[in-house]
Amino acid sequence: MKDQIENSSSQVPQTRVGDACFDQFAAEYDANLEAALAVSGEGKEFYANGRVDWLAHCLKQRSFTPSRGLDFGCGIGSTAPALREKLNLDSVLGVDVSPKSIATAVSAHYPSCEFAMLNDARIHGEIDVAYCNGVFHHIPLAQREAALAYVYDSLKPGGIFALWENNPWNLGTRYVMSHCAFDRDAKTITPPAARRLLRNAGFEILRTDFLFYFPKALSFLRPLERLLIKPPLGAQYQVLAQKPASPASATGSTAAPGAGTQLIGAVHRRVVHSRRISVLADALSSFVPPHSKLLDVGCGDGHLSASLKTRVPSLQIEGVETHARPTCEIPCRLFDGVHLPFADNAFDGCMFVDVLHHTTEPEKILRDACRVSRDFILIKDHLSANKFDHATLRFMDWVGNRSHGVTLPYNYLTQSAWDRLFQSVGLQPAKTLQNLPLYPFPFSLLFGRHLHFVLLLKKASAPSPSPSLSR
Repeated sequence: MKDQIENSSSQVPQTRVGDACFDQFAAEYDANLEAALAVSGEGKEFYANGRVDWLAHCLKQRSFTPSRGLDFGCGIGSTAPALREKLNLDSVLGVDVSPKSIATAVSAHYPSCEFAMLNDARIHGEIDVAYCNGVFHHIPLAQREAALAYVYDSLKPGGIFALWENNPWNLGTRYVMSHCAFDRDAKTITPPAARRLLRNAGFEILRTDFLFYFPKALSFLRPLERLLIKPPLGAQYQVLAQKPASPASATGSTAAPGAGTQLIGAVHRRVVHSRRISVLADALSSFVPPHSKLLDVGCGDGHLSASLKTRVPSLQIEGVETHARPTCEIPCRLFDGVHLPFADNAFDGCMFVDVLHHTTEPEKILRDACRVSRDFILIKDHLSANKFDHATLRFMDWVGNRSHGVTLPYNYLTQSAWDRLFQSVGLQPAKTLQNLPLYPFPFSLLFGRHLHFVLLLKKASAPSPSPSLSR
């Protein structure tokens, strides 16, 4: 991410309302916010201090002692001093996209606090704790992944991110946002959606807490709030997440799996995994032209690609992953899950093996794969024709991946959905295989069927209706 910030501002996330719009609120920010909060009887300082106090409480419970903090979307910088003081930080860096807001923050001369435009902040693995309040509901849906990638990349391994958002399930929150000039058109984020975004960005979810139940008129009830942090009804919520201290899986991490799940995973690896690698390597070798230069997207530990190369010795193969593995059997580079770090037409083709159903927006990564490929895309994935297929695939995915902590969006497509996806990126099916003996009898009767396919697609000069996958 650091190189992208230094060399291309187009990769840096922008707010939905834009710099100019937030600039017009910079001078009146406090007045607008105080007016909207008036119904609660409290001012913005009450809520800001409450958020930071709660974050400090959570960090203390984890015996986590940060040194440097990041305020992502800092606005006019008024929370930075509280972060520095209450978290006992040596320094705080605040970043934002609004020039006037940053200028206001700088002019305040807060001790040990620096402020910079997001485009100018060059940070990589330097932050212990990142804080963000009420920012992501202003970021367009398509840019939220890039914003989280920025935060993720700024953190040290093991660093903690406190994402605070307004709770759309709280009627008071909805009222306040409807009366706040810069929040009226915001796209709110539910707590499950926030956790999903964070997991997809590679974070581990530590906890979710809900705060601010009682207005000032009912302040005598506030001692009860410590008992109400789990019901999803508070005006705001914090999702506390952590960047893994050690390499994680390619598709993100969740809480550590239990012993039962690990046992199931161990049985799966012993009975299925080695057979799967052998069957897939045999099948894929008949699709890959000799002497091809191939990119394995989501290569994992590279074992499958290494097995494929033993069958096609003239094959040149590299891999990309969103998280580094301790070891990888092929050359592997990191990427952000969407943008492949290669020039146009750098490879003859790209390969996705059981990767696309782990993404929520497969069109984006598939389109970029077309950009770096001169000729073809090779896909192994699933077909889901009905609810029974979907339930079977969910079970298979859970057994095969849950023990690794992999995020499981269960994004299985129907035949028609695959056809539309290929058509949208200008790909035309050229060769397909569906009889993959991945499972021994009698398990193949349930887990085989028509659920798996390998498909070779060719780049088209212009998108045209693509034929359906044949059964």
